[in-house]
Amino acid sequence: MVRTSPFHGGNPGSTPGRVTMIESFIKILISIPLITAALFSTLLIIRLWNTQIDTSQTIRMWFGTQLSLSSWIITRDTNSIYQNGRLIGKVEESPIVKDNRITFPRIRYVSFMDEKQVIEYQRFKCDKVKVNETERIEGMESVSWYKNLECEIINNSD
Repeated sequence: MVRTSPFHGGNPGSTPGRVTMIESFIKILISIPLITAALFSTLLIIRLWNTQIDTSQTIRMWFGTQLSLSSWIITRDTNSIYQNGRLIGKVEESPIVKDNRITFPRIRYVSFMDEKQVIEYQRFKCDKVKVNETERIEGMESVSWYKNLECEIINNSD
């Protein structure tokens, strides 16, 4: 009785470990899409973990309205300030973090901010907001800034 190996096609008399050219071609043909899918999914996972997700808005979107295929997950701009899930300003200059306070030298005004409510910047939540100065420049396009906005960090979820 001739024993066959499951690793070489099971043909009696063939040499174990010997792979034909056609078999190699088929294996390569099958491997290419699998490798491509693995690389694509790895890149997708890396992108997912490097993106800041707006959890409250995403949950509201999932359960509050009809689901749209184009926007399953809502992300936040890392250089913006939010209040109650709404964009209120774009950070123009790097903020200064000292102890449990953040000072924003210059924030481009986008919409009204309630100084009595919590604001969010990246993974920080801040309270006791104090706007030291505002500036408005009139021209072709009116631009307003909050200058030297200070707040106290109440939560850092990093």
